[in-house]
Amino acid sequence: MSPDFLLQVGERLKEERLSLGFKSQDKFADALEIPSRTYWEREKGKVAPDAEFLAKFCELGGDTMFVLTGQRTPLQIGESWSPHSPAEQAAAAIQALRLSLEDSELLIAMARRLAQK
Repeated sequence: MSPDFLLQVGERLKEERLSLGFKSQDKFADALEIPSRTYWEREKGKVAPDAEFLAKFCELGGDTMFVLTGQRTPLQIGESWSPHSPAEQAAAAIQALRLSLEDSELLIAMARRLAQK
């Protein structure tokens, strides 16, 4: 794998981590049940994520296809495999739309607020 590809994967991992509400790499690593250093190496593009890592990442709601290719997986609200509430799924679907940053942040914030109720 080229270093550029691994760096892009790492950048997308970070983007997904933040979109899932994990501001800290350490807390995300805990949720993935891996050492912090192991997660850090993947997000920094030093090590390629393996299948076990990607499976756990997907269980937490991460878009594995996006991490690997840069193309978001279309999300259907109400999909049974998702561990998230319908409002959280709506937030993920909104995030995948081609909206201005301001509009998407507003819609995502609204959907996440509804998810907390």
